[in-house]
Amino acid sequence: MFWESKSAKIEACTPKYTWSQTIHDVTINLQVPEGTSGKDVEWSCRPDYLHVGIKGQPYLMQGETAGIVKPSESVWTLEDKKHLCIQLQKAKAHDSWSSVIKNEYVLDPLTKEKMDKNMMLEKFQYQYPGFDFSKAEMTGKIPDDPANYLHPNSFEDIQY
Repeated sequence: MFWESKSAKIEACTPKYTWSQTIHDVTINLQVPEGTSGKDVEWSCRPDYLHVGIKGQPYLMQGETAGIVKPSESVWTLEDKKHLCIQLQKAKAHDSWSSVIKNEYVLDPLTKEKMDKNMMLEKFQYQYPGFDFSKAEMTGKIPDDPANYLHPNSFEDIQY
C-alpha cells in the first residue's frame, strides 16, 4: 500500500509551484500555459541541479537542488496540456529538504516540522506494514538523525 493514500500530504506553496516530499522523493507541481505539449518542455536534471522550462519562455525553475537526486530515476509528466508534475528521486532516503531549489522559497519552520513528522510516520509504516497508521500523529520531537532512527520505543511518540 502506498503511503500517500493513507496520509494527509503536506504541501508547500510557493509563488511558482507547489511541492511535497516523502522519504523517497520530492514531487513538484507547476501550472504551464494551456496547450503545452511534451515537446515544449525543457528539462535537465543532474544530481545537484534542476532546470525546467517551456520553450521560448522564462525558466519555471532553475538552480542547485536542496538535496541530491537520482536523475535516472526522476521523471516529469504533463497532464491535460496545462499541468507539469515532476518527481525527483532522492539519492538518500529520508533526506529532509527545506526547499526544492537551494535557498529559494525556504519552508517556514512549522511546515518543515509537519513534513518531517509525516516522513517519520511514513518510515514507521514501511518498517511495520501490518500496522494502520492512517490516523496516527507524531507528537514527539523529530530525532536528530531520522534516517537512522527506529527502535522498539519509537511508538511512544505516536498518538492515535
